Amino acid sequence: FPVTIRPQHLFRRMNGTIELEALAGTRTHQQPIDCLNSEKNQQEHHAVSDWIREALTPFTNDIHISPSHPIQLRHVTHTKTHISIPHIPTSDATLIQALFPTPAVGGVPRVESVSYLLRVNQPTGTLYRGLVGLVCRDWSIWVVMIRYAEWHHHNWTLYGGAGIMPQSDATEEWNEIDAKWRLFRNTFETIQST
Repeated sequence: FPVTIRPQHLFRRMNGTIELEALAGTRTHQQPIDCLNSEKNQQEHHAVSDWIREALTPFTNDIHISPSHPIQLRHVTHTKTHISIPHIPTSDATLIQALFPTPAVGGVPRVESVSYLLRVNQPTGTLYRGLVGLVCRDWSIWVVMIRYAEWHHHNWTLYGGAGIMPQSDATEEWNEIDAKWRLFRNTFETIQST
């Protein structure tokens, strides 16, 4: 697999074509190769890809869904499904309203999950679970702030998470978060020691 470091896109628009990806189900490189095929990871991935399809159906039935495949990053491997829509007659703002927050940062079912997170778990004054975009005349790209770092009063705070399902094991989920941050944590530890 190619090794890449990449953000999680909410969607990309190019001349009217919309591209999205369901990126869910994770294996650390310490886990067996077939871990992505576990019931927990399969259900996590299907929850996200099914949710995206349902969120887009009110706008169009012309939704192209590619077969899922693994995508290897530096310290973890995710399952990815590419989704594209050749033409969608709606604005970025309408798509954002339909697609954000994603299951990865909001949960499913969305209304109940987001309500709970805002009451109990939203870090005050942070951008975690935010959205950032770049818009030009013929294209736009919107990225979910699913992992990010914040500098405040001489301290770095790193934000991230894992997909929690009924079958989740707390130790494995913590190891997944640790693996996702390993590359970035090493960078910040170097910065703090200088």
